[in-house]
Amino acid sequence: SDKMCDFHDRWDDNAHIYRGYRVGDRNDAKAKSKDEPPKIIVPITYAQTQTALSFLMSTFMTNDTLFPIVGRGPEDVGPAKGINEDLMYQSNKSDMYLKLYFWLLDATKQGFGVVRNEWLTETQRMRVQEEVPAGGIGNVISGMFGGEQAMQMQEAVQEVTTYEGNKVTNISPYAFYPDPSVTIANFQQGQFVATEDEKSRESLKSLEGTMYHGVSHIPTQNDRDLTTFRKRRVRGPFDNKDNAPVDISHNDLGKPVVVSEIEFIMSEKDASAKFFADLGDDETPIKWLATMCNDSKVVRFEPVANLHGRFGFEVIEFSPDNDAFYNPGLADTIYELQNIITFLLNSHIVNVRKTIANRFLVKEEDVNLNDIKNGSIYIRVKGVQSDLSKVVKQLDVSDITRSHIQDIQSLMQLMQVVTGINENATGQYATGRRSATESKNVNAGAAARLKMTSTLMWLQGIKSLGKQQLANTRQWRSKEMYEQIVGALAKDAPYETTILADPTKIAGGYDFIPHDATLPTDKQHQAAVLTELFSLLVSNPDSMTILNKNPMEMMHHIAQLHGIKNLEEFNLQDIQAQPNIEVVPDDQIPQVIADGGQPVEMGGGEALLRGLQGA
Repeated sequence: SDKMCDFHDRWDDNAHIYRGYRVGDRNDAKAKSKDEPPKIIVPITYAQTQTALSFLMSTFMTNDTLFPIVGRGPEDVGPAKGINEDLMYQSNKSDMYLKLYFWLLDATKQGFGVVRNEWLTETQRMRVQEEVPAGGIGNVISGMFGGEQAMQMQEAVQEVTTYEGNKVTNISPYAFYPDPSVTIANFQQGQFVATEDEKSRESLKSLEGTMYHGVSHIPTQNDRDLTTFRKRRVRGPFDNKDNAPVDISHNDLGKPVVVSEIEFIMSEKDASAKFFADLGDDETPIKWLATMCNDSKVVRFEPVANLHGRFGFEVIEFSPDNDAFYNPGLADTIYELQNIITFLLNSHIVNVRKTIANRFLVKEEDVNLNDIKNGSIYIRVKGVQSDLSKVVKQLDVSDITRSHIQDIQSLMQLMQVVTGINENATGQYATGRRSATESKNVNAGAAARLKMTSTLMWLQGIKSLGKQQLANTRQWRSKEMYEQIVGALAKDAPYETTILADPTKIAGGYDFIPHDATLPTDKQHQAAVLTELFSLLVSNPDSMTILNKNPMEMMHHIAQLHGIKNLEEFNLQDIQAQPNIEVVPDDQIPQVIADGGQPVEMGGGEALLRGLQGA
């Protein structure tokens, strides 16, 4: 807490600048009373951040799922289809791309982003139909003596599994506590990692007996000594403007409970000695998970059973540096440049406000001062017969901040050099003529910096999250849910060979490789190559035998690459038997007809179908 709280004030400033939030002063209040604009924060950090996020999101959203799986060998192609369908289902059900946006936003704005990955089974009470024995004394007696019973359907309410899969949760940097003996990027090498959150008592009670135990014993009032030693807890900049710790010393039933969870590494022998419990005597270090509420009541304590062997968190950084514990994000990098631009614009606004104010030099004894003070249309003079300009004269002022706008332009160009997010990255072209080749090269150069950022994020945390999800799916997925998800794909990717595996393969992920999502999708390229080969096969049926390829299977695969999953709906329902057809050269046709042969008219579609049937 002491280590991480050192960065909270900086993160507050970054969040305020990103949102354009500032506290108005007395001059701003005066300006508003006169319908004049107050001082503002120029939203350049917001523009730069959103441009970076637009590029990153478009890069990672090239596929239906964030983690497409590629088989290492031909034997893995079928199972990879099943895993891909399963991961796509989990991605859609858990709004993975929305979680990815928040993950990237934290990394860009605060320097690093954190997500937590857990395997979750959700149930819901639903109205269903179930089969029960039919009424009647005879039917009951028959069942009692082992006879066959008549069954009937009736309505019932049952607990139904609505989701079984990985759940990704965004963790605020304010509530993330890694082991400070290692850098944030290397938190997986630390001894522990913890997080805090605020939850209602009712949400905790709903998990009593399944995930938590003893929720009713969470104290409603705590000793103040338990809450004052922490600098700051849980909340972000807009919820905790006074930078005060969360006070749970008088926590009543209507207030949220502070839930602290920690994953740590310790052997069974050391844990038994430290926690005064019989937890085993093995000296091999393993991972444990503990949940504590209001710093007083432990409601969960168990070994972590995930075979992937990692803490259930993943971290990405905007500008990783292996030598630093914490690395700044985009907002922190341009923080001072943003402040200078804001100062130049606000000072220009203040000076213009003063410049446009009507101020006069007057000879007090020769004019009516009340007319000037009241802003009257007419200013009355007192018997002046000479030049009026010597009695009343408007004060000449000059705008000394006129050059600030040009200075702002120069600073914005400097900011674009620093971040690499220039006009081309935002979709705007610089002035001047440019050929198509030049435009392509400029766009490629503008994307290079952000491409490097996306690649580093993939390698640092997103790829590892994919490995966690793959390992969890193969470890915890039930057969019933798997077959319900993949449907007809279960024939090519059966549960026994796709999900079930020995523990070493689950932990290492040796059978499947998460595809690099920072690369453009190659689905369209594959579909184009296969379409060309398909055209060759159907145009020359003999090539099917020579190449040993099935064009119908190829057509189904091409449709899947294009996202078409209902190709079977276009099958011919009734194909009548056709006579054997032999194609002969034109000069032999008269002899064939003389021998009893019959000419047959056949269109291109029938010829293609006949050729496929023959193959």
